[in-house]
Order: sequence, then C-alpha cells, then structure tokens
Amino acid sequence: MVRRLKKTGISIILICLVGAIHAQNRATDMSGWLGLAIKQKISDKLSYRIMGRVRATENMTLLKSYYVDAGLYYNFKPNFSISLNYVYSPSKVSDGYFRTYHQYYTSINNKININNYWYFSNRIIFQHTSSFFIIDQGYKPYSRTDAREKLTLNRRLTRKDRVYIADELMTTLFIPDVDLKRNRLYLGVNHKFTKQLSVDAFFLLQSTFNRKNSNSDLFVYGVTINYKFRKMMDDD
Repeated sequence: MVRRLKKTGISIILICLVGAIHAQNRATDMSGWLGLAIKQKISDKLSYRIMGRVRATENMTLLKSYYVDAGLYYNFKPNFSISLNYVYSPSKVSDGYFRTYHQYYTSINNKININNYWYFSNRIIFQHTSSFFIIDQGYKPYSRTDAREKLTLNRRLTRKDRVYIADELMTTLFIPDVDLKRNRLYLGVNHKFTKQLSVDAFFLLQSTFNRKNSNSDLFVYGVTINYKFRKMMDDD
C-alpha cells in the first residue's frame, strides 16, 4: 500500500511539472501574494484563524485585491478538521474602484501519513461569494457558488523544513451550469523558525478558464507568515 502511494505521489509530481512547463508558454502576467496568519486554540478541539493577504498583479506593480479571512476550526481527530469561514475581500475591477466581495465557506481538511517523510493533505471547500450593494458604476449585484479541492504531496526534510507540490481545482456550481473555472499548481517550501513562527514560500501557476474575454495565466510568487499562540494544536 505504501509503495503504491509513493508511486502515485511521484506520478502526481511528474504530471504537475510537465503541466507547468507547458503552461509557461501561455503565461501573460506575474503576480505577488503576501499573507499574514495567526492561530489560537480555544479548547482541545476548537481553534480560530485570522489571515490577511495582499495581492499585486501586472508583474507585481499594481494592487489587485486584499482580503481578511476569519474562521473557526474544529478537530474531530488529529488529522481531520472542518472549518467555517468568512472573508472580506475588496478587489479592483477598474481604475480607482475596488468592489467589495463577501465570501462564506466551509472547508474539510484531512491528512494521510505515508511514512515518516511523506504525507498527503487534502482540502475541500464549498464557498459562496456575493457583493451586497446598490447598482453602482454600472456593476450589477454579484453572486456565485464554487467548489474547490486542493491535493498536496508533502515531503518532510527536517523537523523544521518541508517541501510540497499541490494542485487545486475550482469549479463553479449552479450558475448556469457546473463549469471548471480555475486551476492552481503550487510548488513551495515551509520553514519553522520556532514552534510558534513559520514561513511558507511558494511559486504558483494559476490558469483561469471560460472567461468572457479570454483565458489567462498568472505566475504568482507568494509568502505567508504564520504565527501560532503557545497553546496551539500541533499541525503542519
């Protein structure tokens, strides 16, 4: 079973790398993401997380969006949790105008250990995004429901370092039909400076499909700083 999982992991890495090389020929933009996240334990199984992120586009020269994500996480067991989250997200839609979006989602998070070095992590999200405002500057009220799944293959290098490769698909539901909207391919490294402080640095290739004008690709370089208060669950 373990050998089969190892072979599956290697296959995923090869497929993702081939996809990244092929997609580089279609890239039209480069973006940068900078995030800061804090977590704190409320009880043995309940914790909260607040994360802020800024996104710059046009080769990292223009502010595209920023958001705050606040969520409650419940651990049913050490490697399985469910969260409820709210996101406040102003996004630039035209010069000088940021449209505010509100997002509500639930996530299902699971981790499967292969051995002492390799493990899979899986996150499934169901989210609803909307904008509550009177019609302004020609923009109509917005509403969309999506499903997202992110599968990550992790490799522990030391007690403080790990590398990972991941693929995330986002599918729009119900409006008007089920439709693949976005794929994100991640390659990253995580370093723990202390038990409380860690930094996640990653490269991401984001491909967007079925847009009204044209499809698009983004190269994204991202950094997320994570801080846990002392009484926290021991997670990766």
